[in-house]
Amino acid sequence: MLTFRLVRSVVVVASTVAFLLPLAAASAGVAAIKPTNTIKAGNGPEAIAVDTQNATAWIADNAGDSVTEIAHDKVRATIPLGAVSPIDIAVDSRTGTVWVADGSSGSVTEISAKTGHVVRTVTLSQTDAVANAIAVDPVHGEVFVTEINLGDLVEFRESDPSAQHVANGGNTPLAVAADSSARTAWVTDEVGTVTEISYRRAHPTVLHTLHISGGTGAIAADATAGLIFVAEYTGNAVAIISAASRKVRTVKVGHSPGSLAVDPLHGDVWVANDGSSSISQIRESTRKVLATYPLGFSPSRVAVQPAAGVYAVDFTANAVRFLAARLRLSAPGSATFRTGRHGSLLITAAGFPAASVSLSGKLPAGLHWSASGAGGRVAGTPKRGTDGTYHVTLRASTTWGQRASRSLTIRVR
Repeated sequence: MLTFRLVRSVVVVASTVAFLLPLAAASAGVAAIKPTNTIKAGNGPEAIAVDTQNATAWIADNAGDSVTEIAHDKVRATIPLGAVSPIDIAVDSRTGTVWVADGSSGSVTEISAKTGHVVRTVTLSQTDAVANAIAVDPVHGEVFVTEINLGDLVEFRESDPSAQHVANGGNTPLAVAADSSARTAWVTDEVGTVTEISYRRAHPTVLHTLHISGGTGAIAADATAGLIFVAEYTGNAVAIISAASRKVRTVKVGHSPGSLAVDPLHGDVWVANDGSSSISQIRESTRKVLATYPLGFSPSRVAVQPAAGVYAVDFTANAVRFLAARLRLSAPGSATFRTGRHGSLLITAAGFPAASVSLSGKLPAGLHWSASGAGGRVAGTPKRGTDGTYHVTLRASTTWGQRASRSLTIRVR
């Protein structure tokens, strides 16, 4: 296919071009992401957790009273739990166990990730307890459960669930995350408070409380970076808390962020924007939104399988959408410019997560390379006396390390 781009009545001929877009459009935003797979997941997928060791995902089916295991983007097993309404789920990849919080009572179910069988049911010792959220510290083998009606956080060891310890979790605790490095649990509540609880000793102890002005909801921790992330559902933002200094920085994301997932391998945080039908990617090192990806549906939960892809839960469709990592470099094999006349050639990359492009090699005098995000351009006016053939290399990469390259031959006549 031949694509022609006219600049000041000058024709630049490019062969085998996949597509050309204006550079501004290529760099200003990200096209809607089409899910690679759609997996039906029961009658009410409420929560999702990833087993990074075995590359599987576990879904709590609240309406179906069951847990679904996904492997290779397909349902591998559905485990009925009886009179249990799964409200939240956590995975300990180290021990190969899945922990499910029962939103209709004060109990937690332990499932073997290897066999898919229920190992045991743990009953919270407090009277009238109702579980709401659950988190696991796989380094120290501890489980944390919030009791939504009692305002408490319950902690116990995976090896001895009968020995339970209780700490104040705020006013109607909503979510919990564990920082295994500092051995602290972080709890959000209904009135916008984040409570930091130490579990270094036998009994958990409240260390500090912080108030988040934009409201609090989901919470996630990156122990390697020492950062805590809180979704501000009403503030349309994510609060980033330094575990060391407890200083808070706010980053604006999409509308009504309802879920968070940390990818410590690549230093990213993924945010499900329920109100704007998108997910946002925050780079931890810069504390900025790297990209926001329109989805075409409202994601209620998000989970990440590092280097493989991102899961987004579509509650209304009773499905989980898998967004696979991928990269495509769209570039011609050759292009022709004319001396004394201005010409321009656009190169684009399409990738997930966000892609960027670069060029290496010597361009003829008068031609220049410029890049912005997933778009790059060779443009300029070749000087007289530069007639000949030039060979350069185009490269594309994503923030997850996918790479693609292609040779480009530039002829000047």
